[in-house]
Amino acid sequence: VSGLAAGQTVKVSVLWSTQIKNGTYRITATADATNAVSETNETNNSLARTFTVSGGKVTAQ
Repeated sequence: VSGLAAGQTVKVSVLWSTQIKNGTYRITATADATNAVSETNETNNSLARTFTVSGGKVTAQ
């Protein structure tokens, strides 16, 4: 994703293998990972979610 303005959001889709094993996984999205953009709050650039794969079903937590 290229640059975002303050307060702007963007929806991103990712694909991963449907052959993953049952278990708990964590996915993290990070903006400005290298801190290239000067911000008043540098601590709100990541969001992580955990999900569980069980019997082929995905359940968000």
